Amino acid sequence: MRAGRLVRITALAALAAPAAVASTPAFAQEVNPPAPVGATGHAIELGVGGAWTDGWGTMDRSTRGPNRVAGMGGALQLDLGARVLPWLTVGAYGFGAQLSTIPAVPAAATAYQAGAGLAGTWHMRPAAQTDPWLAIGAGWRGQWLAFLNGNATAQHGMDFLNARAGVDLRVSPSVALSPVLGAALGSYFLQEIHGGPWQAVGRPGLDTYVFAGLRATLDVPTRTRPAGASAIP
Repeated sequence: MRAGRLVRITALAALAAPAAVASTPAFAQEVNPPAPVGATGHAIELGVGGAWTDGWGTMDRSTRGPNRVAGMGGALQLDLGARVLPWLTVGAYGFGAQLSTIPAVPAAATAYQAGAGLAGTWHMRPAAQTDPWLAIGAGWRGQWLAFLNGNATAQHGMDFLNARAGVDLRVSPSVALSPVLGAALGSYFLQEIHGGPWQAVGRPGLDTYVFAGLRATLDVPTRTRPAGASAIP
């Protein structure tokens, strides 16, 4: 009889042990990790990324000879925004790029680009550790061509559409890493020929740019989160 009671007590203890462990704070923290800072809104987001980029199109369709937009190269992308709602960030973006030597008038040239604009970002799963997002914006784009003969040309225009998509992979409540794919559509309207005045581009082309890279995001809260928001539901 005593042996039977000992077996029953041992079995009940074995069944109760997992429940006791699950009720401990450490286990609950592992199952429900801290929520992302931006999941409740009221945060400042700073994004920094690097990307490969390429472009297709013609800067001025009225000019004879090669004058295509810049080709492949590397780009640095920055953005700063306010998480006004858990699913919405509004702010500004900027980028700079150094691109490969391209055919141009009057000679081959190395291209440099920069741009800035306004954008909104829609977060599809703001409270999750994996958060797909889509950013849509528009703004200014500039390009500078440095020719091998020492001359230079500058063009200024705008991106009518600058779209990026990615998936934030949360590594801490304040930091996320994301692969990024994007595309932009734009045109150049003004140009400065070396040694000459600024002039309008005769027939601006519609240029297409694509880019792919990685982005890191830092979320800085602008107000203290309520205690009930410490875990992902």
